[in-house]
Amino acid sequence: MTSDHERRSPRPGFQPELLLGHTFPRKDELLSSWVARLSAQNGMTIGAFARTVLRAGIWNVDIDAFASSGMAAILKARAGVPAERVREMTLSSYESVVFERYNRTGLTAWIMPLGTSFRTRPRFGLQFCPDCLAEGTPYFRKEWRLAWCVVCTKHNRALLDRCVCGAPVRLYQNTLSELLPIGSNAGLELCYRCGFDLRRSYGVVHDLATMCAALDIQQRCLRAIRDGGIRVGRHSVPSILFFAGLRHLLHVLLSGGLSSVLRTIAARSVVGRSVAAFSGCEGNVERTTVEKRTLLMAIAARWICEWPAAFVSDCKEAGLGDGDICRGLKCAPFWLADVVGEHFGRRTHTSAMLETRGGTRYISKSTVVMMAATIRAPKRPNGEMGGNLVAVPSQLELPWAREQIVQWKAVGQPCKAGS
Repeated sequence: MTSDHERRSPRPGFQPELLLGHTFPRKDELLSSWVARLSAQNGMTIGAFARTVLRAGIWNVDIDAFASSGMAAILKARAGVPAERVREMTLSSYESVVFERYNRTGLTAWIMPLGTSFRTRPRFGLQFCPDCLAEGTPYFRKEWRLAWCVVCTKHNRALLDRCVCGAPVRLYQNTLSELLPIGSNAGLELCYRCGFDLRRSYGVVHDLATMCAALDIQQRCLRAIRDGGIRVGRHSVPSILFFAGLRHLLHVLLSGGLSSVLRTIAARSVVGRSVAAFSGCEGNVERTTVEKRTLLMAIAARWICEWPAAFVSDCKEAGLGDGDICRGLKCAPFWLADVVGEHFGRRTHTSAMLETRGGTRYISKSTVVMMAATIRAPKRPNGEMGGNLVAVPSQLELPWAREQIVQWKAVGQPCKAGS
């Protein structure tokens, strides 16, 4: 008897035909958004499309997380989209840029969870801009799954994470019929629960100071991704280390006995008054509502813009010590460890591996022409070697400890600053 697996497996040499309905991914489109539009173009719901074309279940997984080699190969053969482009639409494309590794079994830094369980997605992990959805074909952007993304940089308005009825965005349940007219709209702009047009949605109106500050830090984050790094105070910081430190700054605002005091003090510096929305604001930034995250990012914008003076001033006024700042922090990025050691008396530092990966990414985004040579990182003050790294422009500064800043020379002559 032929097994179900054998019936589904293509015979050797079989070339699957292209799908009748074609739609190509838009700029920065999320994988689930494209799959929803592709399935509608072929007259199927996402569930039916996943079963018959992708040969995979979608109800208990987050397909935006990563694309398996099998799924990428199927979409390449049936939709004519290169496997590399399919992987670019997944959140794992942010690895070594925004976070180190995507966690397939738990929370990933900066990625808002959908709360995936069998046919229910109770969390508000997918945001949207009503104006963006109203422009041409509605589709969802990949950056809308990032917790630091709270403002639409194109329309300068706050993002939303739910319908006016309170329901989260669920792309998989927007189409309820098993059969749809071929070439039909996927209905991504509609609420799955009440049918409300999300393009007409409205949300909390923030004051101008909060919106400007949140927009500023978000643009800095986007530049860090684009350039591979960013300037923070006197340091040139690789993007992965910048995002690691920024996330911990928000962790300080969200956890600990004095966090509410710090939020009150910091909010007054941004908007000139205490903010009622901060009450009960506890937990991970990835699970915080978009309204509260907007205020948190506005505070972080002031700290980063005036680093480290604003951060140190607010923490000392709130009575925070090194133990409060470093709670839950195994190793700090150097630009944060430098300030904690100088102003709060504790020295903590990131791992050599994380700095090496971050530096490599920063270098790859550089405009400096470099040879394909491999060099060894200079020794730290304790004599430990920092690991291997491709050649780096000499302007890149990576401090291995508070007292020492190391410069990298192109093609392998690491030296101390000033040499």
